[in-house]
Amino acid sequence: MIQEKENTQKFILDQLKIEHFHWNSGFINNGSPINTSIELKCNYNTEKQEYEWKKIISHTYYNLESDKNDTDIHTEIINNSEELLSEIEKYDLRNLKNNYFTEKPPEKFSRWELTYNYHFKIVGTYDQSIPEFERIRKLLDFEKIIDEEVKNTLIDNP
Repeated sequence: MIQEKENTQKFILDQLKIEHFHWNSGFINNGSPINTSIELKCNYNTEKQEYEWKKIISHTYYNLESDKNDTDIHTEIINNSEELLSEIEKYDLRNLKNNYFTEKPPEKFSRWELTYNYHFKIVGTYDQSIPEFERIRKLLDFEKIIDEEVKNTLIDNP
């Protein structure tokens, strides 16, 4: 029998990416959204000689006229990153399972992914959401970003 060892070291993030994969009805138009993500990354700024955290917001859309999909990316420096990270690190993601996917039909549904420290991934559907995902989603205003994207897409593709 394999015994699970409890993590004794403090949970520290080097990177975090939260993604929403849009539900697809099967009727795909040019410009229909595929996914929306926010990634927090730590990089070393050689000019300032310090580490800085960046927030990268990305939206990917179908492009039926090309073999590559279109992606819009917006990057910004996170001020007071220590506050945000300490809030997120309260949830030790190492203790979670990696699969919170639904067993219910329909087969086509929106889903989410949470990737941290470049190697570890947790996936799920919104009917199987977990408190850690919900808290991180609220901290990053992810629901607002998704809602705005869907609203903008509907305006552009009536």
